[in-house]
Amino acid sequence: MPPAKLPDDIGGHVALALSQMWAGGLGLSHQEIDLMLLSAGLDPAEFKGAKHARLADALRGASPQQAAKLVDDLLQTLRDAGAFNGEAEIPPQRVKYLRESFERAGVSLNTHGRLEIQVPSSASAPAPPSEGAVALRPGSIRPASQRSTEKSSLLAGPNAGHLPVTESLAGVATLAAIIGFPYVVIQSTDALWAQIIGSVLVVGAVLLGAVTIWRRWPLRVWAIVVCLAIAAWAVAIAGNSSSSTGSTNASPTRSSAPTAPASSSSKTSAPSPQLCPSNPPRSLALVVGVHQNQPAPTNLPEELSCLLSSAIANEADIAVVAVDGSPKIVKHLHVSLADIKSNDGRRQRKAAAAQEIVQGIREADADSDGSDLFAGVKLAADFVGGSGTIVIIDSGLPDTGVIDMTRPGMLTANAQQLALSVRADLTALHLEDIQVDLISFGYTSSPQPPLSPGQSDAVVNLWREVFTSAGATVVVDRSPRTDEPPDTAFTTRPVPVPMPRLSTSVPPSR
Repeated sequence: MPPAKLPDDIGGHVALALSQMWAGGLGLSHQEIDLMLLSAGLDPAEFKGAKHARLADALRGASPQQAAKLVDDLLQTLRDAGAFNGEAEIPPQRVKYLRESFERAGVSLNTHGRLEIQVPSSASAPAPPSEGAVALRPGSIRPASQRSTEKSSLLAGPNAGHLPVTESLAGVATLAAIIGFPYVVIQSTDALWAQIIGSVLVVGAVLLGAVTIWRRWPLRVWAIVVCLAIAAWAVAIAGNSSSSTGSTNASPTRSSAPTAPASSSSKTSAPSPQLCPSNPPRSLALVVGVHQNQPAPTNLPEELSCLLSSAIANEADIAVVAVDGSPKIVKHLHVSLADIKSNDGRRQRKAAAAQEIVQGIREADADSDGSDLFAGVKLAADFVGGSGTIVIIDSGLPDTGVIDMTRPGMLTANAQQLALSVRADLTALHLEDIQVDLISFGYTSSPQPPLSPGQSDAVVNLWREVFTSAGATVVVDRSPRTDEPPDTAFTTRPVPVPMPRLSTSVPPSR
C-alpha cells in the first residue's frame, strides 16, 4: 500500500528518477507498462516512446490518486526485482538518485524500498477547545471580563500577575523569533553606524518584549516590539548597501588589480556572449559524454564558466547527465542564496556549488556499452522542463539510439533530410524555448579515427539542423578538446571514416 499521503505533485524530479530505473531497456516490457497504466486508470495509448519516457509522461499527467497507484506498483516491481538489496541489474547510482528525489518531495524511501511519511502522533496533538472557549495566543490580551478583575493585581507588586511558566516560555520563543532575523542581518553588515543603531533597536525590542511578557501588557505593546525589530532590520540593510557601494567607490586599489583585458585576442580570456546570456537560465542541464571514442571531460571549456556561474547566481536547478549506452543523471544541485546576507558568504557558496558541479562532471563514468546521445538530450529536456539551457559536451558520434552515426553514409548525409526522417522523435524532445549549446563536437580519441575538418563540420551541421528542427536555439562552440580518453572497460563502436578520394587522372600535356 502507498503511504498515508503522497505529495499531490508527484511529477518533476520524482517522476524522472523513478522512470529512469527502466532506462536502457531494463526490466519491464511495454505490455507490463500498459497493464500498470490501465490499473492506475490511465490510457496506455496516450503515452508513447521509450519505456522510461512513457512512465515519466504518465506520472506527470496523472491525477494524485492515479500517480500514487502507479508509484506503488512501480516500487513493488523494483522490490520484487531486488533493486533495493543489490540483486537487480539496475545501477546503484539510479537507486541513490531515486532516494534523493523522493526525499526532496518530502517522502522517505527506506532500505526495503517502501515509502514512509512521518505522521504526527495523535497523542501529541493539543486537545480541541471546549465549546464557547476563547483561544488566546501566549502573551495576547485577555478577555475584557478577566482584564477588569486582574488590573489591580498587576499593580500589587513586582511579581503579581506574571504569566505561568509555560506561557512565559511561549512568549520568549515569540520574542526570539521577532528579533532573531534582524540580529543576524546586523551581524553581517560592515557599516559601524548600522551595527550601533541596529544593536540599540534590538536591545530596546528585547527589553520591551521581556517586560511585556512579565507584566502581561496588551497586544499593542507587542506591535511596538515588532516595529523596533523591523527598524533594526531596515538599518542593517541600509548598512549593507552603503558598505558595498563605499567599497566600490572608495577603494581604488581593488579596481586596479590585474585582470585580463576585455579586448584580449585569446579565445579563453573572455566568455562567449552567447554562452553568457543576459537572462540567466532558470534550469541548466549539462550533457557530458563519458563513453569511449572521445576525450574525457577533464578540462572543461572556460566559456562554460560564465553560464554556470550565472545559473548558480539565479538559484537555478542544475543537473549533470552522463551519456553512455544508458544515459542517466549523476548530479543534481539547487543552490539557495537567500539565507546568506554577506557578499563574501554568497561568493563562497557560489564557488563551492560550481566546484561541486565540475567535480561531478569529472567523476562521472560509463556503466554500459555504447553512446546514446539522443536519449541523453531527451533526459536533459525533461529536466529543464520546457524553459532553460542544455549544454552538450560530446563528440557527436553516438553508436546507438534514434541517431546512430555508425550507420553507413551518416557523415555525408543530408542534415535536413535526416531531421525530417526522425521528426516524430524530435517533436517528443519539446525543445521549444530551450537553448542548446554544442561544445567541442567532432573531437575524437582512440579507437575512433580522427575526423577531417570537413567531416567535423558535417557532424556539427547535422546536430545543429536536428536540434533547430526540434525548435531549439542552437549555439555552437568549437573549443578544442584534446584530453586523454575516458578510463573505461565499456566499449563504443567507432564511426567508419571514409578516406578522401584522390584524383587519378593525368592532366593533358601541352
